[in-house]
Amino acid sequence: MTNEAKNEKDNAKEIKRLISLIDQNPAVTKNYNDLAEQLFLNKSADLAQELLQKALTQVNEPEELYYNLALADYFVGDFAQSIVYLDKLPQNDAVLYQKGLAYFKQNQFQKALAFAMSIQEKDNNSSELLADIWLGLGQMAQAKENLLAISAKERSAKVLFLLGVTTLETNKDASMAFFDQAEKKDPKYFAETKKQYDSLLNLVKQGKNNEISRED
Repeated sequence: MTNEAKNEKDNAKEIKRLISLIDQNPAVTKNYNDLAEQLFLNKSADLAQELLQKALTQVNEPEELYYNLALADYFVGDFAQSIVYLDKLPQNDAVLYQKGLAYFKQNQFQKALAFAMSIQEKDNNSSELLADIWLGLGQMAQAKENLLAISAKERSAKVLFLLGVTTLETNKDASMAFFDQAEKKDPKYFAETKKQYDSLLNLVKQGKNNEISRED
């Protein structure tokens, strides 16, 4: 049995166990949160959303469902409703990060930036989010700075690709090296993302060519 198959089997077993616990005592908040998290792992956010919405009227502490409700809404694309739940929670780093993501997904980059910058303990996820936001604002240097904050051994294909994008204008050789690393790490992601960025990359290349022509 492969690791993936084993994980799926364990996930299904845990889901069944948690459903049984909820049936036995539908007022216990923790069981709903645990089941929702298993459903997230199972890429069933819509089921988690439905579960948690129904649980609001069943449990003794409905406010303890708000964070996972916010996650479920985010995963199904209801970003505005996700923020409604996040606004009801203490504004810790996890909540600020999630609010930054939700505003970013709505192209509200300034609001996203305000929340992402408010995170006290920065990690790879928050650095990547900040890079995405700065890119959305057209600020390549700031985006690159946040991408470089992620250690080389922990850089995903996405981070490597974006380093290629943000470095292309200033250092083509380094940019191509980042693109090569991204392709080796995840060829499928690289091919799909390159198509999305082709127009941008062509504009940058044209700009560099124009500068060389003017210098000549």
